[in-house]
Amino acid sequence: MNWIDKKFARENIVLNRAAEVWRKVRTAIEDACNSLNLNSDQPKVECRPENDNAVVVWVRFPPKSSPGMPNGFPHSNSVRIMFDSRRNLITATLNQNSPMEFGIDSDEIECFLSYQNQKIDADRLSEIALSDAFFKART
Repeated sequence: MNWIDKKFARENIVLNRAAEVWRKVRTAIEDACNSLNLNSDQPKVECRPENDNAVVVWVRFPPKSSPGMPNGFPHSNSVRIMFDSRRNLITATLNQNSPMEFGIDSDEIECFLSYQNQKIDADRLSEIALSDAFFKART
């Protein structure tokens, strides 16, 4: 296979399999949310699809008391994870932070995720996208 054949093979693989990669990511996100809810009482996590190309994860921490607020005030995080099929890109945005970008790339054989020039799997994407939201309460 010469370089032209390889180029078109890569393009066709991404075109035909990017949506499959996105489905794996959605499943990994849902699994992570379900696992946290099963293994821990707090925080409470809810994973809601917005549409076929976006999921929002809500993380609610128990209220923390502070001076002048005896009942405390709740802490929460949200993560919006979106699939852009035109750009072959998944973004994850924690609260109002800048989005993290995960590419959907391929070689001549398979389609895969990449983050910071490293090949990753769907579970690793969910860890990168959700770990701060799950374990660091926004104050």
